[in-house]
Amino acid sequence: MKMSALDLCEIFNVDRRTITKWLSSDPPVPSTLKNKVREFDCPAVMKWHSERAARKAIVDADRAIPSNVSAIRLRYEEAQARLMELELAVREGKMVTLEAHSVAVVEVCNRLRAALINIPSNYALPLERAGLSAADAEQVLLEIADSITAALRGTADEMEADDRNSQADTTDFTMRTGAEKCV
Repeated sequence: MKMSALDLCEIFNVDRRTITKWLSSDPPVPSTLKNKVREFDCPAVMKWHSERAARKAIVDADRAIPSNVSAIRLRYEEAQARLMELELAVREGKMVTLEAHSVAVVEVCNRLRAALINIPSNYALPLERAGLSAADAEQVLLEIADSITAALRGTADEMEADDRNSQADTTDFTMRTGAEKCV
């Protein structure tokens, strides 16, 4: 699921400056830049964050005084468990990677596009048989195809608006709900 930097701030309960630091960290938080807008893939960010926490726990364990080792080891194990939960959710089909989702959406869009493009050629002959001239039949079918295309675009816009609204309504941004939001 693509997310903005603001969404990440809410999910991880951090300041915008923290996201900026994550982008310049080594390794940086996974993201893409589209039209000058930074986008983040939630499962990839959750995995990156868990791995980062695990690395930090190891470094902290190396520096820790003996009384802190068990607490640090526990943090490390918790980070590893969160990482395994994400990987398991993907394997069980409870969570889909952005790449797999994108491939499926592109396939559906390509099929719809092909169907719309073929409307005039598939239905012109039956309309001509019904008494319309070839030019009139083609014009009617082009109008139908344009109308369907506009309706699909409107539906897509509504779905994007609904998705943005549902994300804005979310108020509990613990680490666990952040992982659930990726699903």
